[in-house]
Amino acid sequence: MQKEVREALRIRFKLAILEYGRGIGSVTKACREFKVPRSTFYEWKKVFEKEGKAGLAQYMPILLLIYYRTGYITSFPFESTCTVK
Repeated sequence: MQKEVREALRIRFKLAILEYGRGIGSVTKACREFKVPRSTFYEWKKVFEKEGKAGLAQYMPILLLIYYRTGYITSFPFESTCTVK
C-alpha cells in the first residue's frame, strides 16, 4: 500500500473514532470498542479542534527525520537557540 493511502486511512480512522464517540455520547465506550486509550482520544480531539484534519496526520520526530535524511545526528538541532537556567 502506498504511503499516502496509509496516511489517509489513519486520518479516516481517527476521525471515525472521534465522530463515533461524539455520536454515542460516551468516550469510554468508543475507546473500548476501538481499543484506543482515552488519553489518545483526547489528544486527537484537541489536535483536530485546533488544526483540523491536517493535524491528525502522523508526524515524524525531528531527530528521527534528520537521521533518515543524513544517516547521522551530530548534535541536538535546537541546542544553540535554547538556554536552560
